[in-house]
Amino acid sequence: MEPQKILLSICIPTYNQPAAVERLLLSVILQLTPEVEVIVRDDSTNDETEKLVEKFKKATPIRYFRGKKEGLDVAIIFLTREARGKYIWWFGNDCMGEGAIGHILSIVKKYPETSFLFVNSRQITDKDTEGVLKLGEERFFRDRNEVIEKVVDLLGFITATIIRKKEAVSSLEAAEKHIGSAWVCLYIVLCVLSQEGKYFFVSYPYIITDTGDPSKPTWYDGFSVFALNFFHIVKAFNGKFSEHSIKHMLSDNLKGIMKGIFVYRAEGYGHGLGSKNSKIGPLIRLYWNYWEFWKWLPFLMIPRPLARVTYSAYKKIREGKYLSDKNE
Repeated sequence: MEPQKILLSICIPTYNQPAAVERLLLSVILQLTPEVEVIVRDDSTNDETEKLVEKFKKATPIRYFRGKKEGLDVAIIFLTREARGKYIWWFGNDCMGEGAIGHILSIVKKYPETSFLFVNSRQITDKDTEGVLKLGEERFFRDRNEVIEKVVDLLGFITATIIRKKEAVSSLEAAEKHIGSAWVCLYIVLCVLSQEGKYFFVSYPYIITDTGDPSKPTWYDGFSVFALNFFHIVKAFNGKFSEHSIKHMLSDNLKGIMKGIFVYRAEGYGHGLGSKNSKIGPLIRLYWNYWEFWKWLPFLMIPRPLARVTYSAYKKIREGKYLSDKNE
């Protein structure tokens, strides 16, 4: 199909995860229309994903690019430049629910002024059709400030955001300065939101995610990414959003960080938010004027063994309350 006729580009960055790519393509393949293209950027150290994509290409066209290992940030910028569609939908290690593409196409055709869409999600084990972001029925966000206040760190969940390319490409040169932060996707999304347009909430959870295992280390350092890098990316947009909304977004994210640090330490994890390299000093410098920081600081100061006992007692109390409520 001619590039100018493509309405939606599904962009898949991947690294040594052929099973995840296969699962995604199987969920996408039957939904494709001539208005949709699929692009894969594969930085794998082997050819398993390449062979897999070749099999799928026999049934449907897929644009495949082989790259060297440069990280997700570089892959996101590359795919955004390569996309031919009016809209870009990055996809991580998630699946697409039935009817997703048709619904997205119907929205952007009906409302061509839309520059950003947030698509709700659920875990694969969760049958709740309300989704992780509970904002009621689908609708337009009031404005860009409501987006960052309601969606917060989920704006960095690449699979959940669909952006219009013409706004995105203007941010790519500046986004390159944030390679290595693991938040280039968030930077691009915030750039799109800071420009004129309309912003849509897709309430049905068309994205299906795996249940993560917190005991397993990730490819990134969770403390640096969520506690430090996120702050700097958001602060780069001072003046583009209201001061209240920026602080609300950072405060809400900070609450999750502080809870996460306590839980990871209590569970004995030495990686991510529970890393022994996680220092209070950098948090103080960034968040000294945020109430959430001081509220949670005492929990971060107690020794790990005591944190483990405290958290274990909390879980038992909570489980007992849940069973009591369930039996009533």
